[in-house]
Amino acid sequence: MQRLGTSTAVLLTLAALTAPARAWLGMGHDLAARTAVEALPENFPPFFRAGVEQIAHASLDPDLFTRPLGGKQVHAAEAPEHYFDLELFALSELPETRYEFMGRLSERKLAPAKVGLLP
Repeated sequence: MQRLGTSTAVLLTLAALTAPARAWLGMGHDLAARTAVEALPENFPPFFRAGVEQIAHASLDPDLFTRPLGGKQVHAAEAPEHYFDLELFALSELPETRYEFMGRLSERKLAPAKVGLLP
């Protein structure tokens, strides 16, 4: 009985100390934005690197306005902008424009909303 009580206490303590799994709230967007700025080519305009703090800070803004306020319609329109499922549409090179990309999806009978439009 004492062993069960100790095990329960340990499990409850661990559960209380764990952080919520909200990877894409502030910290996730911030990290992704900073990493993207660091990965920019050398010939990129210097103001992007100089503005890394502002870029990282503002990276969560679209989600703050679309998710709680926009409802289902905004979510349906914005969700594909947040991912790209490479397994569904593997290319050696991405097309130069968004519309060329969507044309290739259409040729393969793939829906942009399913594959995602992140790039």
